[in-house]
Amino acid sequence: MVTNIININNNDDKIDLKQVFKLAYLKHKDQVRDDGTKYINHPKRVARLVAKYKSGSKNLNLILSAALLHDTLEDTYTSTQELYDFFGKDSQVPSLVVELTNAKFVPKLIGKSNYIAEKMQFMTSYALVIKLCDILDNISDLKGCSKEKQNYTRQNARNIIEYLKVNRQLTQTHLKIINDINLELKQHGY
Repeated sequence: MVTNIININNNDDKIDLKQVFKLAYLKHKDQVRDDGTKYINHPKRVARLVAKYKSGSKNLNLILSAALLHDTLEDTYTSTQELYDFFGKDSQVPSLVVELTNAKFVPKLIGKSNYIAEKMQFMTSYALVIKLCDILDNISDLKGCSKEKQNYTRQNARNIIEYLKVNRQLTQTHLKIINDINLELKQHGY
């Protein structure tokens, strides 16, 4: 159980990002990515991408916090209640993290790419920014992965992006990230 180590007075713009990073680090400290690198590097890179695309946002700390914690519910033994205990009951961070969390069994039933694309179609704008940055980082960081994993990840990204362009109203920020995803995919023949 995580204790409430920061006092944000139910105001997400007062979030202490150093404390949020400590929480993310604590939750992912023993995990490694498929390429053998420390898992915490992935949420850090996603947060950096979010900062790049949303640097002028008045809710930047909220979005960065959710980016740092976007995989905690899915990939660690963290509960939603722990996030509410940490941020406060009125914080939007836990709900953004929940929005970014994949269901356990549905992707196996309909296919991960289809599940994620449909889920992203209905995400809030902030969650979509984080998820697109997550995809961009995932397709940019495949060096140590098998060729099969690289192809699978890039093809899924391509399918998701094509689905979103047809089925979702996208902001300028979303389109900038999608453009960068497309550039990364083109470098690898997708």
